[in-house]
Amino acid sequence: MYIKKADLNEIAAQVSIHYDIELEQADLLIEYLNDSRPGQRVLKAAHRGQYDDESFILAADFAGVRLNNVTIPGAPDIDIIPNEFDGLPDGVVQAIKDQISLFCDSNGVEDMRKAPADVWAACCIAIGYYIKRNRITKDQDKSHNQNNPNIVDSLIDLYGELCSLYSKPPLIYDFCKFAGVSYEYVTGENYIKGSNPGLTSERMEMNKKLKHMQEAGLTRRLADGRQNPTGSIFILKNLHGWRDERSVEHIQGAASVPLSDLPKFNTGAIEEKA
Repeated sequence: MYIKKADLNEIAAQVSIHYDIELEQADLLIEYLNDSRPGQRVLKAAHRGQYDDESFILAADFAGVRLNNVTIPGAPDIDIIPNEFDGLPDGVVQAIKDQISLFCDSNGVEDMRKAPADVWAACCIAIGYYIKRNRITKDQDKSHNQNNPNIVDSLIDLYGELCSLYSKPPLIYDFCKFAGVSYEYVTGENYIKGSNPGLTSERMEMNKKLKHMQEAGLTRRLADGRQNPTGSIFILKNLHGWRDERSVEHIQGAASVPLSDLPKFNTGAIEEKA
């Protein structure tokens, strides 16, 4: 299989744009793939606009090139989440993405989607340490140590997107660890004292959003059918008022039959047979 030099140049330009890399880097990939017939088939497909990401990733690893705009097989592309969320300071979303990547690298997590819920919970704790250490949720415009409700509310949205991306149930307790805020802050409940000091209107809206997010996430897991539903059902029943319903259908217009008119079973005939 032979590919013309002009076509190779054109493919290199297309690959450079598609993977957002320098033209010189694209030339390295083309040179590597053009050395084998399977690689040439990959290049011809790319010339038609059909990109075999896995083959290009292998070529990039060999050539020492970092591809952009591509999802690594087996891992979700966290970059699909926008870097800007209304209410969050600049750079916070990217910093949280970096914290997730660092956690996965440090703990040998290849695919967070396949990791147990406990691993995701531990990752949320690590993110919460970063948020608290950098005082991201704190209101910088006030002298006292107070959380900014707009920032916390935006973190709820980000947390929900991450849970969807990683196929994890959004849980209120995990969010509190993720955002570095107390459970009492978003629920008004104090585990230790057992008191309920109440919520401001802003925090009440956060509480509602988290509850709806949690219920929707658990419902999706039930509808998905790929995981054991017991845990989801337990939480939905105990925290969201779900219950099993059984009903007996009543057919309108059906006439009632007196007991005396029902056919009687002849036990005597059975005794005679015996």
